[in-house]
Amino acid sequence: MAGKSASALAGIGSGTDPNSAPATAPAPDTDLYVIDTSTSGHHDGATDARKRRHEVLVGGAAHVWAFVHGHPTKMPRADGLKFLRAKGFIVKDQSGRTLGAVTDPLSLEQGAGVALAPDQVVANLRELTMPALLARANVLDGGEKFGGNSARDEIVAFLVEARRKALPPAPGRAAAAARVMDESTAPESGDHLPPEDFERLFGAAEA
Repeated sequence: MAGKSASALAGIGSGTDPNSAPATAPAPDTDLYVIDTSTSGHHDGATDARKRRHEVLVGGAAHVWAFVHGHPTKMPRADGLKFLRAKGFIVKDQSGRTLGAVTDPLSLEQGAGVALAPDQVVANLRELTMPALLARANVLDGGEKFGGNSARDEIVAFLVEARRKALPPAPGRAAAAARVMDESTAPESGDHLPPEDFERLFGAAEA
């Protein structure tokens, strides 16, 4: 099933109980079924406009999926896994078992005064199990390429780079960029620049 930039709707019989037990990761190349719990009776699918749409990135391409109230949407595994990091979605495998949600791997917020629960620890990515690493990688754009045969070091490097890109710019760099932007759009500010910077931004003065 291609699924790229397209919508697909399908039912899976009686195996749609949101309270079913979490399942292990599905086998590669199997379809998943995603339920959008934020839909309402308005999203009955009677017309195209009465469907709720969500976009996910898979391999750098935007895939748009439509959801109808009370019905799961069938999609390729790579697409379905992306919804595990989004709130308000239930992801099931072909047997109707619910896959466990994945905390956003790009979340960098710690929060003031946050205390760990008794069953939580702060760990390095390299300390995580292979299933835990795969779960975090698969929900990110480009991470769908990893599987059970992937090298741990490659998955860790992918996650580290993804988190590095998610870091906000350093205040100093942001301020410097803002100053250069101001200077490039307001030539009068060049009166306070060294001659070489003035020429760099606005060109040499006429003789």
